[in-house]
Amino acid sequence: MRNNPPLFNSGSPEWISLEIVKLKTHTVSLFIFVFVVIGVLLGYYLVGGIFSSPFTKITYAQTKNTEMQVNVETKFPARTAIEYGTSSAYVNSIPITNTFKKTHSGQVAGLLPGADHTFRIVAYDSAGRAYYSDFYEVK
Repeated sequence: MRNNPPLFNSGSPEWISLEIVKLKTHTVSLFIFVFVVIGVLLGYYLVGGIFSSPFTKITYAQTKNTEMQVNVETKFPARTAIEYGTSSAYVNSIPITNTFKKTHSGQVAGLLPGADHTFRIVAYDSAGRAYYSDFYEVK
């Protein structure tokens, strides 16, 4: 029977030194990886809202009992629409602008007299992605 030499000499001081160097290298790599991930997540948390919403300004006013004026400004050229109804289950959607621009103005007609209405703005970028505003209520 032939004696095979061990793959490593676990009793030698050189082996221990090499393993310690490997362990330090892996620890440093893991440390860097963890901090990069934490940095990316923290960065997204701190500025994610800035990049996710294209709306810089939304104003609205009820002009008549059954009509409302809506003005919207977006960070980039977009097409916009208003989704509205008497609850957050929107039953109506009308375009504000069909062309790509940053300033949008539209009139909503046909509101039910005496009823509360909820609406939100939808902006579409040139790639067709939709961005939704917060919900607004008109009383």
